Amino acid sequence: MIKTGMKLVVATAAVLGMTLVAMAETISGGSISGSAGGVQIQGNTTINASAENVNTMSSGSNSTATAKIGGISGGTQIQGNTTITASGKNVNTTSTGSTSKACSEVGNVGDTAGCK
Repeated sequence: MIKTGMKLVVATAAVLGMTLVAMAETISGGSISGSAGGVQIQGNTTINASAENVNTMSSGSNSTATAKIGGISGGTQIQGNTTITASGKNVNTTSTGSTSKACSEVGNVGDTAGCK
């Protein structure tokens, strides 16, 4: 990730195929790029996210389950000022069976490939 004089806080936890992303900070101006299909932000972006009792479980061959609360997905372009406030409480996401997918998103901007 490229940082150009701005502060970005990202907390990620991975348990049993679970990804929980919570971001809380203000990003001012410029552009941020991550991996291929990165995020481009032109303007100020504020994300306030909280999560309580979020459970994500996946079982089976090539099965995935994800929970995202307050985030910006790769390949997203934001122009202008953006404020995201997201709160997830008692969110349960379960994927069972071969090549199954389950996804819960609260307060996210952009498409998440794993949720299609």
